[in-house]
Amino acid sequence: MQQAAALFGGSVEFFGWEDLFYSFSNVGVDRTLAGWANAAGGHEALVQRFERMLKEQKPDVIFTLDPRHGSTCHPSHRATAMLLLEAIKRLPMSERPIVWLEQTDNIDERSEEVERVNAQLGYIGWPDTAADTVWFDATKRFRSGSTGYDYMLAARRLHKSQFPDEASGKTKSSAPSDAKRVPLAPLTSYQSADYCSALHLDRPTLDIPENRKRFGIDPS
Repeated sequence: MQQAAALFGGSVEFFGWEDLFYSFSNVGVDRTLAGWANAAGGHEALVQRFERMLKEQKPDVIFTLDPRHGSTCHPSHRATAMLLLEAIKRLPMSERPIVWLEQTDNIDERSEEVERVNAQLGYIGWPDTAADTVWFDATKRFRSGSTGYDYMLAARRLHKSQFPDEASGKTKSSAPSDAKRVPLAPLTSYQSADYCSALHLDRPTLDIPENRKRFGIDPS
């Protein structure tokens, strides 16, 4: 994470909250929030953690996952975004940053089109937010000479545990230009919703003892 942040001249502040692998639904989100709150000393402590960071860093712009779906419906993605937005709402209006929510659809089994574009290391928008989606052209070159898409690939290659094929050089980018656009939605268009529970995704959850063993976690 530190190496990836350095690509952008940035730094990392790691909260250390556990990835709980609960079900990819609202139930999983609620259980994740409850687990984190139990470890941190309550829900308020979670929100204050973000609130302190916002007051210290004073960001002008924030990019985060959309709590309605988190791009993959991962409950930790959604819970983190919910806590961040809750903290932002506590700031005076004059101090609130511009917020963009990522609308990437990374659930392959939703459609053949999503699976194809994801396999090409491209981007496809979450269908239920299409009316609000703004597309950032990641083929534009920055002062460094690199494109936004170049930075994305470089960051993925640094996260070897997440993207082993890219890190090893096995996967080469084959995405066409129209798939090198990042779908985003402004926070001003956000309405709380759950886009995940109805999908009935078959995802690992540590409620199942076999998955605890699979992830090397002591069942006790």
